[in-house]
Amino acid sequence: MAPNGTLLVVFLRVDFELELGQLYAARSLDDGRTWLPPVLAGSRPFPPPLIDPETGIPLPQPGFPSATVAPDGSIYVAFEASTSSSSGAVGIARSRDAGRTWTSANLPGVTAVAFEPAIAVDAHGTVGVTWYDLRNDWPGDAALSADVWFAHSQDRGRSWRQTHVAGPTDLRTAPMPAHNYVGEYQGLAGMPRGRGFAAAFTLAAPQAKDGPTDIFFARIGPGR
Repeated sequence: MAPNGTLLVVFLRVDFELELGQLYAARSLDDGRTWLPPVLAGSRPFPPPLIDPETGIPLPQPGFPSATVAPDGSIYVAFEASTSSSSGAVGIARSRDAGRTWTSANLPGVTAVAFEPAIAVDAHGTVGVTWYDLRNDWPGDAALSADVWFAHSQDRGRSWRQTHVAGPTDLRTAPMPAHNYVGEYQGLAGMPRGRGFAAAFTLAAPQAKDGPTDIFFARIGPGR
């Protein structure tokens, strides 16, 4: 919900004829009773199936966008924007007018297949994003290594600083590749009374001890 009371629903739609993945935002001005036509917030070429070249198993790419509202009313959406099995990106869309118009750009410094971004804003307006990517995976080493990363921006997304949060974790030890190895819903929340973020995410071996995967928590400070 935007500060002016506007409700927004953000979703991805795939146009197979145009081979485009399109991010849309629909608005309601009356508490959800009626909805305005959805607005295009961003688009990317729809990639071919992303496949692990060593096993032929699909790589994680669930395609769920993550949205948040900043104290100043800006709305941010993080979404997957990978283009091939060897290159990737995380897209960030922003609206400063309660979802009527949007701009979008890729998060800098992401080059490998990236998936499951989560975005949030803390009480001081710092924008934070977590995601998994495969930049540290080495072909032929018998593991599919993923790491959790965090980036934050203190200038409304104009510049970003990035840091490592957790990993590497071996996705091939996790169950159910069809469920993206680590499930489908990771979380990030801005701390309500101070700076920093709370992150929840899933890791496989060697971090997991109670099963093929375990859920982990990290408190990420403003200087990370």
